[in-house]
Amino acid sequence: MLSPVLLALLASVPTSLALEQPDGVGKLPALGWNSWNAFSCDVDADKIMTAANEVVNLGLKDAGYEYINIDDCWSIKEDGRDNTTHQIIPDPSKFPNGISGVADKIHALGLKVGIYSSAGTKTCGGYPASIGYEEVDAATFAAWGIDYLKYDNCYVPNNWTDTYVGCVPDETNGLILVNGTCPVTNLTAPAGYDWSTSNTAERYRNMRDALKAQSRTILFSLCEWGQAGVQYWGASVGSSWRMSGDITAEWARIAQLLNENSFLLNYVNFWGHGDADMLEVGNGNLTDEENRSHFALWAAMKSPLIIGTALEKLSAANLAVLKNKYLLAFHQDAKYGKPAMPYKWGVNADWTFNGTNPAEYWSGASSKGTLVLALNTLDVTAKREIKWSEVPQLEQGCSYEVEDIWSGKKLGCVKGGISRHVLSRWEQPKLMGLSIFTTSEGPFPSIPETSAQDVSNMKVTVLTSITLSTVVAGLTCPTNSGGGCGQYTVSGLGSRKQQIRSAGGTTEDLAIAMMETENMGTNYAYGDNKSQDSANFGIFKQNWGMLRASCSQFKGQSTSDYNNGAVLNSNLQQDIQCRHESESFYGFQTWVAGHRNGASGLANPNTSDINLYKSAIEWTEQQLGSGSYLTDDTRFWVDRSDLNFDARGRQEESTKGTGTRRRLHYEAAIVKLLRSSHSATTMREMPSFVLESRYHGASPSRASGAGNGNGVWEDVGVHGWGICGRCPDYDFNSPDDRSPRRTAPTVPSSRNPTPNLVCWLQGVGVSGHRVSRGYMHRELSSVCTLACRPSAA
Repeated sequence: MLSPVLLALLASVPTSLALEQPDGVGKLPALGWNSWNAFSCDVDADKIMTAANEVVNLGLKDAGYEYINIDDCWSIKEDGRDNTTHQIIPDPSKFPNGISGVADKIHALGLKVGIYSSAGTKTCGGYPASIGYEEVDAATFAAWGIDYLKYDNCYVPNNWTDTYVGCVPDETNGLILVNGTCPVTNLTAPAGYDWSTSNTAERYRNMRDALKAQSRTILFSLCEWGQAGVQYWGASVGSSWRMSGDITAEWARIAQLLNENSFLLNYVNFWGHGDADMLEVGNGNLTDEENRSHFALWAAMKSPLIIGTALEKLSAANLAVLKNKYLLAFHQDAKYGKPAMPYKWGVNADWTFNGTNPAEYWSGASSKGTLVLALNTLDVTAKREIKWSEVPQLEQGCSYEVEDIWSGKKLGCVKGGISRHVLSRWEQPKLMGLSIFTTSEGPFPSIPETSAQDVSNMKVTVLTSITLSTVVAGLTCPTNSGGGCGQYTVSGLGSRKQQIRSAGGTTEDLAIAMMETENMGTNYAYGDNKSQDSANFGIFKQNWGMLRASCSQFKGQSTSDYNNGAVLNSNLQQDIQCRHESESFYGFQTWVAGHRNGASGLANPNTSDINLYKSAIEWTEQQLGSGSYLTDDTRFWVDRSDLNFDARGRQEESTKGTGTRRRLHYEAAIVKLLRSSHSATTMREMPSFVLESRYHGASPSRASGAGNGNGVWEDVGVHGWGICGRCPDYDFNSPDDRSPRRTAPTVPSSRNPTPNLVCWLQGVGVSGHRVSRGYMHRELSSVCTLACRPSAA
């Protein structure tokens, strides 16, 4: 969020008296179509009328688009003025019935018509221009029925040039330093210089005065390329003024213009709109998501939205972008004239001038609520978190109704903020847009806190266990997630969450840490009992192999240096910084894959197992972003018994002699307290425990069960307490989906879980029992599943 100092500086920016037109013309930014980006000089009456008819037929007129603008090259090029009247002569081969003939047809459609000229001796295309002929041309345009004049800046006579051009923030001219200032001293004026006295301002005022003298209202659009400090005087001369150079249909140039214009938006308001140049939606090789992001940001800046593509070739996707009701409502809001502005830069420090990574977080007020946009300027998937406390128009601690401006989906009443993983421009989508609603009485109330379920008729009480549908709209509990999803409380977890956030952690960081340990801490076995690249450190249990490849403080270190990662167990800020650097290095999908499955995950990051694990992180993250869960003791869980091992367990194997040894580590149960209502037996909370098994015989990949000659697993020991209590309804004989033969193993009588699980989990005296590999997994995952399922017995 902007600092108080910066806010004060912005508030003190000089403003000019805006040019107010009759009938409200120019109060709001223009909506229309222009011929240049689509056709350049190849313009004629047929193309103009095709565009006008398409504006009507495609519903663009109903959406608010009204101007059909003829750009350069419409007149005779040589000797293009009448010798007697000095009027510009339309090219009869292009406009047989003149400009007025086309204007009449456009007006008959209920639309308006625009024309083009330049404040020089020639237009940019070399055709007759208007300097010295302002009164003649203004009268001619009015007589033809013109409603809009785009006035360019080409072929300026020497006697009209300026001593000072001003620092135009345009990276294409090579005159910009990192902070947006100009290194060429003769471009900038002395302190206190009045830019409204410049020759450029005078050239444009001359045409303004000529237009005002006409009986017809003509909207005046200045195309002075951002020169001569136009932000100081532009609103007093025209309805819009160009903030910088020309656009092209390339994302790199769109990003540059976004960066350049973001520094001038405090000068924009009713009657004076900063023009970021015409739209390129539908042109070049822009992807659908680049088109969408381009349009959203131009609308948010309240730049005139002048379509620049051949409408008869417009795709349905791009048409939907141009007609987006949320963005157009914000753009045309009659109550709020100020545009959306950056409130946080994101990748760069605030107020960094950078055309590759411009400001990423934008917000603006409207009569229907607050528009918030989050842009991913990177070429990899990146997390974008919108915190209500950072958005200037919102209040900390309040809940707001949120609506996705792309899908129209209502996301519910959300407290604290919201976050998404926004894909890169190569992956789509690029920009996240939300409409956040408030009422005239103030913010919406907070989401009610979830209370303990009424379980008087249940045999087992599960405290505050709820599913996603009762928390916040959006993601659903991950598919095939065994015992489902829910929540419980852990004493002191709220303060731990706040520690993580204070150290720079995001909601995503909280979710990942919550998947790893119950208290989101590092009080687990050093290195997670692993070594080399498999060793894990910090609250996220980041593996050394990924850390030394992606985290700046470990880059270049070797596999054997893994002990250096232990610093992350005690330095929370470094831990979080490394995770962020690692995600930026790999991208979110690949980071999750490597975090989940190590080197094999990095090599194959899109398995169903990895995607399911990622969905568990995302579900947890969304729950944390609702209610008061960012600061209270609530812990969310997702049961993952469908996977090779539970999400709260980690698996390791080592080869000793001819056998393979496997250890599965479980950090804690997923309930705080369970109680049987029909007995005094208390079901204890499970602390960490380890089950260790040794495989004998054939390769583990061939293991299919006990006693079949292919090899078996032998338990070495179970360490730690299990849970006590009855569970007769749980079917331990159900088929094991991970067993190679997909059949139910025989339950050993010595391990029959009825009536109590404690008979096979408590203590360490279980060695020597032979079970199939599949059944070993089934037993462990069932224990964790039991803790999140109320018993029917």
